[in-house]
Amino acid sequence: MRLDYIAPQDHEIFALDSTTISCSLKLMSWAQGKYSKGAVKMHTLIDLRGSIPTFIHITDGRCHDSNVLDLLNIVPGAIYTMDKAYVDFEALNRIDSRCAFFVTRAKDNMKYEIVSINFNIDQSIGLKEDHIIRLTGYKSQKLYPRNFA
Repeated sequence: MRLDYIAPQDHEIFALDSTTISCSLKLMSWAQGKYSKGAVKMHTLIDLRGSIPTFIHITDGRCHDSNVLDLLNIVPGAIYTMDKAYVDFEALNRIDSRCAFFVTRAKDNMKYEIVSINFNIDQSIGLKEDHIIRLTGYKSQKLYPRNFA
């Protein structure tokens, strides 16, 4: 869906991110992290209109960030911003199908083709390009069959 038709003040806007907290495995053996180190992750969804956390989930350090997308109650019409660690095409398709929006960066290895280009953009606001794309990777296009705008 196109974000240039959305007035941000009319929508809830959320930021999703996580932080990893190192722990001692001797004290907390349940807190398995990467590379045989102890860690816990705190996944937080913040309402940007008031800087209020609306969701906090604590996991061991091995939990991938994108797994948290399955736990969120998606608000129709809301805008979710997240970094590329949350790129999970099946989960992003669920957000889109619930009439919500997401903003994220693409991973470097994402395979796609440009479907159309909008040349009427205002570069003075920092927008460089406006493309509608379609995923071309075998698995990713099955998980997210719609175009990205």
